[in-house]
Amino acid sequence: MNPGLLPGIVWEATVGSWISFYSLWVLGDLSEHAYVPYLVHFVETLAVGGGALTAFAVVGFVAARYRPEGHRELVSFFGYWGFVSILGYPIVTDIMAPWAIIHAVVPLSIPAAVGLAWFARAGRSAVAARDYRTAGLTAVILLLAVSQVTLGGVSQVYLQPQAEDNQLVQYGQPADDLRPTLNRIERVAAANDGVDVLYFGEFFYITNETSGSLPERDKWFNQLPLPWYTAMYDANVTSARNRTQFDPLFERERPPVIITIANDRGYVTRRIGVHEGSGYDEEIYRLRTFGTRTAFFVNESAVPRTEVVTFIPPPSKSPDN
Repeated sequence: MNPGLLPGIVWEATVGSWISFYSLWVLGDLSEHAYVPYLVHFVETLAVGGGALTAFAVVGFVAARYRPEGHRELVSFFGYWGFVSILGYPIVTDIMAPWAIIHAVVPLSIPAAVGLAWFARAGRSAVAARDYRTAGLTAVILLLAVSQVTLGGVSQVYLQPQAEDNQLVQYGQPADDLRPTLNRIERVAAANDGVDVLYFGEFFYITNETSGSLPERDKWFNQLPLPWYTAMYDANVTSARNRTQFDPLFERERPPVIITIANDRGYVTRRIGVHEGSGYDEEIYRLRTFGTRTAFFVNESAVPRTEVVTFIPPPSKSPDN
């Protein structure tokens, strides 16, 4: 262990991490979006995935905060944490991701447990006092809560897990198996010199593949998950927004891989001569479950094949010779 590294470690763990956080989430452009649509999406997702829990959390927070014996600090803390998360995370999240509600559901589970226990005690006391109206009302509320959790889970997870309107799913993975084509891209990227992968069209276009600005990052999200693989393959990637940019780039580089949204494939097919023996094969995949049919043009003949030479040693001489 090098003691000289301790000051740097302490700095990065305290001041450095805060500077990085402030630069990215406060001074950066991750929150440069309209707040209300993100808040509405957050609340709608919370209602579907944690509606009963949120309702019990409100009851538990109020019951713990205003009980005659004095409020319960721990329950109040988690309640404030959860409610602030509902209002705060739509500001800092850069995409409408259903999983973001976890940041509110986890702390709200504490006051929700208190709220559930409050209803259980109220129902038990009503039964003991022969107050069947209150007992019945409590039973109905608990039954509705169980129904919301059960119906929501069964519907969203089992009956329609890939429905386009499923509130709990973020369609971030390809609907089709890209592995065969990804394997081909890996091979040509390893053997090719120059541009390996060329994106064509406005949907995928990025001025600078390493840029972190918000418009560029949105287009990078459109490309996902492909950038993860091209980075792993150490592929040289570039983009052409339109035909004016595509033509000279194609003539100069002859990239072995061209990727475009399926709606733009007609021009690419004609330009690179897919049906004229150019060597390019075309495959169409869906990068998401809906709306992202993407054409892949791969030309494995455009890169030199490595010749494998097998050395066969001469037969050894017999000891008798």
